[in-house]
Amino acid sequence: MSGGHLVRPAGAVELVAPTAGWASAATGYRRGMAVGEDDHAVHTGFMINELDAGGEIPWHVHSFEESCYVVAGTAVIDTAEGSFRLSEGAYGVVPIAMPHRW
Repeated sequence: MSGGHLVRPAGAVELVAPTAGWASAATGYRRGMAVGEDDHAVHTGFMINELDAGGEIPWHVHSFEESCYVVAGTAVIDTAEGSFRLSEGAYGVVPIAMPHRW
């Protein structure tokens, strides 16, 4: 990082399966931090996530909004308000403290 800007190619983010916490119960799931505290970001976290066909991320909540953009394929997100299918090019937001799963 220099001059207040961070630029890195998407391929530089290593995606790994979580091994601790609630996300360790996921199947077919990998993630990597693209922007976060290690980059001196105080209020911004940006993760790249990958979920295999048939993979699942268990029910969980966050103390922040979760936004998503589907680059390829489709995904289903379950919330208390229902299940929503997101297709390639879709964008969504899960409000603070809303239980959800993928």
